[in-house]
Amino acid sequence: MMPLCPKCKTPPMPGMVSCRLCGHPLPPAADGDMHASAHTFVPWEHIAAFGVAGALGRTIILALLKPGLFFRQLTRPGNTHMAWLFAAIAGSAGLLLAYLWTYVFAPATFETLETLGVVGVEARSSAETALVTAPIVISAQVIALAVYCHVLLKLFGLNKHAFAVTFKVACYAQSGALLQALPIIGGIASFAWTLYLVVTGLSETNRLGRLRVFLLMVLPAVLIAMLVLVVIMAAVMLLGAGIVANSFLKDIFDILR
Repeated sequence: MMPLCPKCKTPPMPGMVSCRLCGHPLPPAADGDMHASAHTFVPWEHIAAFGVAGALGRTIILALLKPGLFFRQLTRPGNTHMAWLFAAIAGSAGLLLAYLWTYVFAPATFETLETLGVVGVEARSSAETALVTAPIVISAQVIALAVYCHVLLKLFGLNKHAFAVTFKVACYAQSGALLQALPIIGGIASFAWTLYLVVTGLSETNRLGRLRVFLLMVLPAVLIAMLVLVVIMAAVMLLGAGIVANSFLKDIFDILR
């Protein structure tokens, strides 16, 4: 591998003569080290060096198989537009894979439901429309996730970087959507690994324990879900009590007559 920066020990990028973090001059690299250093930064943000397909493939492999090493490089807030583009591509590909598996394993189910009148042609067309609008949906999901995580980190004083870094973590965590390629278990695997990537990314960029980040992310969501459930149950109980009271009062009025 290319030698680290003598001053701050930051991994260099191919072709650089000074450190990308502190500006200190870098020692000369040996031949062939340019490609070895591809594992020390985000290839997708350097399409010129690898090409679109090569940069996309390398980034996906690093994010999925070496998330700790990969997310450690995302402490710089730049290139958020490239991160968003990656999320749109990976997330849309995941939705496409899920859609294809649905038609592989359940065509008979669609036909049966259509025969029974449960669903019609609009069900298929709505699924196709969802694929067209996938980049918009993915963008909204990524922004919502990034805002949720960053607000929690800031609320507890744990964030060490700007919102752009949290946004990039949420974007590159969309690599997990590609696990939709797995038959049957693709949806569960995709959700679980995406969550793991988000936890790992926030852990590495903010230098926090993964369990701490996981609890920070999950507990508020669980509490909110429980609160919503309590509100719904209370509303149902009040509605039921109102119906009973109304019936009781009606019976009393009938007796008094």
